[in-house]
Amino acid sequence: MKITAMVLFFLLAMLLQTTVFSALPILGSYPDLVTVLVVNLGILNGRLEGAWLGFVAGLLRDLLVGRFVGLNAVVLALVGFTAGAATRPLYRDNYVVPCFFTVLGTWLGRSLVLVGMVLFGKAVPWNLQIVRFIGISGLYSAMITLIIYRWLARLNEHIIYWDEVVRRTR
Repeated sequence: MKITAMVLFFLLAMLLQTTVFSALPILGSYPDLVTVLVVNLGILNGRLEGAWLGFVAGLLRDLLVGRFVGLNAVVLALVGFTAGAATRPLYRDNYVVPCFFTVLGTWLGRSLVLVGMVLFGKAVPWNLQIVRFIGISGLYSAMITLIIYRWLARLNEHIIYWDEVVRRTR
């Protein structure tokens, strides 16, 4: 049940990212809702689950977009693992922690995707515009995290609870 709920979350995030938020750019940048979910669920559920959720979300993104299949999967797995591992000793209910790690996760994820594209032979223009786009995208994603983090934490608790109920009834 938990896996199904998470896959639906990621599909909804991709749908919202490509429809609603593509019409709401801030200074030409868009939020990365999939990375927002991966980072926040990594913070809430730990590094191993963050890595697996990141891998699944990245693979879904790769399969839907159709470019460089596996690149986003590896990058988001690394971002989810890092978010879960780095926040382990921190107080997770503080709004600063998820916002800070969302900014870092977005910056790291988008930068690593660009590096991966270069490794696959794609020409990527490394200029100030790319840096500005990644920077503003991270801040935009952090604003969204600020809005949804408490809701996502409560929803995650409910999913864990119902997953345990279903597991015990089998």
